[in-house]
Amino acid sequence: MGEWMDMLRQFNFLTVLLRLFLAFLFGGCVGMERERRGRTAGLRTHILVCLGACLTILCGVYIVEATGLDSDPLRIGAQVISGIGFLGAGTIMMTRQNHIKGLTTAAGLWTTAAIGLALGCGFYEGALITLILALVAMRPLDVLERHINGRKNRARMQVYLEVGGLENVNQVLSVLKSGKLMLTSCEVEEARSHCPTNVGLRLEIHFPRDMDHEEAIRSLSALEHVLFAVELQG
Repeated sequence: MGEWMDMLRQFNFLTVLLRLFLAFLFGGCVGMERERRGRTAGLRTHILVCLGACLTILCGVYIVEATGLDSDPLRIGAQVISGIGFLGAGTIMMTRQNHIKGLTTAAGLWTTAAIGLALGCGFYEGALITLILALVAMRPLDVLERHINGRKNRARMQVYLEVGGLENVNQVLSVLKSGKLMLTSCEVEEARSHCPTNVGLRLEIHFPRDMDHEEAIRSLSALEHVLFAVELQG
């Protein structure tokens, strides 16, 4: 095993090919997780970041090998860590409700770049362990974090719903009590459409902070028997 690892850490065409292929694969693993969540930086972005970081460090090693200069090949790679911050900053945004989104994706890009650097250096073990731990942090620990925080991770808003028919109100409310949109209070009022068969509902809804208010309203409007939904101010 030790001899194989020594061979893989040599600098030749086959090891360069292996490192770039692993950078493509490892970056794709992190990117796929972000892609499934619909994040701005998804599969292709993470692959390119990991490949670019890997090639950068390979260039540093190549320059030393080709010229024989007594230079630090890691110096050029160090610029990747600082430079990736500009790309990560582009994934962070402030919503209209003053909630910050994109921090996990930005951290994922930074970690993906570090994985690429490790692969470029031939530090396969560190790259693989980091990949596994990063995926654990993004998926299982995300579920645990939401469970621990409970409602702290949920935003709330006041909503007006108009339901077609009094007989359908209980069905709509039962759906809200069991879905991502958590119903915490409900008041019946006159339908704003002035249609005598419709029922107006003033609701307080709790929903995940990673869901925009507009997305929550669209989800409410899509419920069966709901004619329209609007957010109430104040």
